[in-house]
Amino acid sequence: LTPILDRFELPQQKARLPCFMVEGRTRNRDFCGRSEILQQLDKTLLPGLGAPAAPRHVAIFGKPGEGKTAIANEFVFTRKNEFDAVFWIRAESEAKLKQDLANIANALHLQSQTTGSEVSTEGREIAKAWLMNAVKEGVADVNVVESANWLLVLDNCNDVDLMDDLWEVLEFGSVLMTSTNPKSAMALSENQLSIDLKGFTESQSIEVLEHIAKLKISPEQVSEARAIVQPLGGWALALRQMACLIRYEHLSLREFKQRYESLDERTELQQRETHGPAESYPFTVASILAKDAISPRSLALLEVCSMLDPDTIHEELFASTQQMSDILSDFPIYRKGTYYSDRAEIIRLSLVGVDPDTNVWTIHRMVQEAIRGQLTIQRFRATFGFATKLVCNAWGLENPAEKRHSVKLWGHRSKWFPHILRLQDLYQSYAGAGCIEPSRELAQILSEGGTYQHEISMLHVAGVMLRAAKSVFESLPETETRDIQAMDIISDIYYGLGAWANETNHGEECLTFNKSLVALRCNLMKRGEPLSLRTAMAYNQRGTGHMMVKDYASAIEDFTSSRAHFKTLRLEVKCADSIPTVNLAVAHWLTGDLTTANDLLENGLAAREAAFGKDDTDSFRTGRFLHTLGNLRSDQSAMASDPAERVALMEESYRYHQRALSQYQATIGIHHHRTADVCHRVADHCIQRKCFDQARQFIEQAFRIWHADEASFRNEIARTIFLKARLEERAGNNFEAGALRERAAELRSRIVNEQHKKSPSELESKDFDELVTFWSR
Repeated sequence: LTPILDRFELPQQKARLPCFMVEGRTRNRDFCGRSEILQQLDKTLLPGLGAPAAPRHVAIFGKPGEGKTAIANEFVFTRKNEFDAVFWIRAESEAKLKQDLANIANALHLQSQTTGSEVSTEGREIAKAWLMNAVKEGVADVNVVESANWLLVLDNCNDVDLMDDLWEVLEFGSVLMTSTNPKSAMALSENQLSIDLKGFTESQSIEVLEHIAKLKISPEQVSEARAIVQPLGGWALALRQMACLIRYEHLSLREFKQRYESLDERTELQQRETHGPAESYPFTVASILAKDAISPRSLALLEVCSMLDPDTIHEELFASTQQMSDILSDFPIYRKGTYYSDRAEIIRLSLVGVDPDTNVWTIHRMVQEAIRGQLTIQRFRATFGFATKLVCNAWGLENPAEKRHSVKLWGHRSKWFPHILRLQDLYQSYAGAGCIEPSRELAQILSEGGTYQHEISMLHVAGVMLRAAKSVFESLPETETRDIQAMDIISDIYYGLGAWANETNHGEECLTFNKSLVALRCNLMKRGEPLSLRTAMAYNQRGTGHMMVKDYASAIEDFTSSRAHFKTLRLEVKCADSIPTVNLAVAHWLTGDLTTANDLLENGLAAREAAFGKDDTDSFRTGRFLHTLGNLRSDQSAMASDPAERVALMEESYRYHQRALSQYQATIGIHHHRTADVCHRVADHCIQRKCFDQARQFIEQAFRIWHADEASFRNEIARTIFLKARLEERAGNNFEAGALRERAAELRSRIVNEQHKKSPSELESKDFDELVTFWSR
C-alpha cells in the first residue's frame, strides 16, 4: 500500500521564481493620488526580515468605482520586486476563484503541464500546499531552506464566504482583498488592516483631472475645474473617464464644460444612475456615449464587451465576427478594416484596458452597467445574441458530441467558461425585463458549461447552470424546440442534470430527468430518425435513475437495452459499452445474482485489457470494473462456507480494490470523489487486517476529497465516519469510537426519513451503504 499512499502526497517540485501571475492586467500609467493608502499597504503587506507581529492582511472596501482595484493594481506593479511571487485572483465567484487557484500551480511550474491540470482540484491543492510552505527551492537537500514571500490579491471578493476555501493559507503570506462588502473588514483575520475607501476630496479631484487630462490648471482656471469635478463627488471612475475624454478630444476646461454640462441631454440611465457618491450628475460613462464621442463601430465593440466577463476578454474571442455581420452589422471585423482604430479609440478613452503581452482585455463592471443601461431593448437583444454566438464559436460546439467533453479540452474550456457565467447572470437579471430573449445557442452553451463544471467536480455550479439551461430551453417558442438539433440540445441538458443528480444523491430527480431523456430519444426514433449515440447513452442513464430508487429489475432492463444499442451502432471507439456493462453487473450484484455479475465484469475487464492493456490509463472505466470486482469478491467471501476459500476471496477483493485505487489515481486523479469511494473500501480492508494506521490514512484522504463539497457528499461523509468508528472500536479506542458513532448517526438522521432512523447502537455498515449511490459502494 505504500506506493498508493505515496501518490496521495502532492508532488514536491521546485517552484519557478520569481512568479508574476496577473493575466489581463497592465500598469495604469495615469494612476495618481492615494499615496497615503499605498503607504499603509507598504507598512502592512511588504515582507519584513522576520515573522510579522500581525497578519499581513488588508481589505479595501467601498462603493463600486471608487478605485479599489486600481490601488491594488498600482501596488502590484510598483512593488512586485518586493515579493518572490504575486498572484492576482479573480474572486468574484467560486468557479473563477478556484480556477485561478489551480492556475497558481501551473504558473509556479509545480505541476506537470498535463491535460486538465489548468482547472483540476489537484492543481488547487498543490497551490495551497506551496502557499503554506513557500520556499525558493522545492525539494532542498541543504539544511537551510530560504522562505519565499508571496502576495495574493483577491479582487472583487464581494462574497466573503468564498474565503472558506483559503483559511488555511492566509496566515503564510501577504493578502490584499478588494470588495464592495463591508463584511470584508473582518474577512481575512481578526487584526487585518481594513480601509473604507472614500472618494477624492475636491482638491484631490482637481489634481487627478490635471494629471490624467495632461493639463496645467492655472489659478484662474480652478473655478472651471471645480465646476467639472464637483458633480462627480470625488468618484474615481467618473473622474478618469472625463479626464480621458478631455485629453482624447484636446479640449480646454471651458470647452469641455460648455459641451457636456447640459442636463437636457441626459439619458434615462443617467437619471436613474445611483452607483456614484451623488444621486445625479451629468458626467457619466453614458454621457460620453450619448454625445457621439466615439464611432458607431467602437461603440458596438464596447457594447459587446459589456455582455462578457469583465476580467479576461481574450481578443481572439472576436475571431469569428466576419461570419456574424448579419447579427450586428456595425461591429468591426476582427483584424480587418477599421478594427485597430476602433479598438484604439475605446482604449484611449480608458473604457477598456488591454494587456499588450497577452491581448487580454478588461473592462470595469460599472462601465459595463452604464453601457448596457443606454441600450434600447432591440439593441440589447441583438448585442446579447451576438456575444452568445461569439462564446459558442470559441467554445467549439461544432465538435461531435462524443468528443466535446474530452479531458484534453479542459484547458481550452477554462479560458471561455467565465463568459458563460456572465451570460447566465445577465439572462437571469434582464430576461424578466424583456431585454433578453431565450435562444437555442444560450441553452446549449449553458448546458456545455454545466457539463464541464460537472466534469471537473464543481457540482454545485454545475447544477445551477444546467437548471438555467433547462429554463432557457423551456422558454423557447414551441416552433424552435421540435427539430433534431433542438432535441439534441434538450437531451444533453437532461443527460447533464441526470448525471448531476446521480452524483449528488438526488435519486428521484435523477430518475425524472432520465425518464424525460429516454422519452425524447424514443420520440425521435418514432419520427424516423436513426439510432444515435445519445439514445444508447440515454438508456444507461435511465438505468442509473432506477438504481438510485432501488428498482433493480427496471435498471437491468435499461442497461441491457443500452448495451444492445451500443453494439448496433458499431462505433469506432473501443469498448464503447463499458459503462452500461459495469452498471449492469452492479445491478446483478445488488440483486444477489453474483454469477451473472461476475461474468459481465470479467468479460468486460478482459475486453478493456485486450483493447488498452492491463490497468490502462485511457479512462477511469477500467477502474469501475476493478472496483466492482473487489466488491463482488468481498460478498463472495462472506458467503463462502470454506474458511480457506473465504480468505482467498477476500485477498482477491483486496487486490482488486488496490488496483482500482491505483487506476483512479492515474486517470481521474487523487482528489476525485470516485477515488474517495475506493479509499473507503481499501480502509475497510486495512481494518480487517489490523493495519490501523494505514486505515486512518485512507479515511482521512477520503474526507479531504469529500469535504471540498460537503453539501454534495454528506451521505458519503456519514458512511465514512461510521467506518472510522469501526476502526477505533477495533483499535480499542472505545471513547472516540462512541463519539464517532453518535456523529454518524446524527448525520444519517438528517438524510433518511423518520421511519428509517435508528439509534447509534442499532446501526450497521449496510445502513450507511444504502445512503450512497450504487457505484460508490
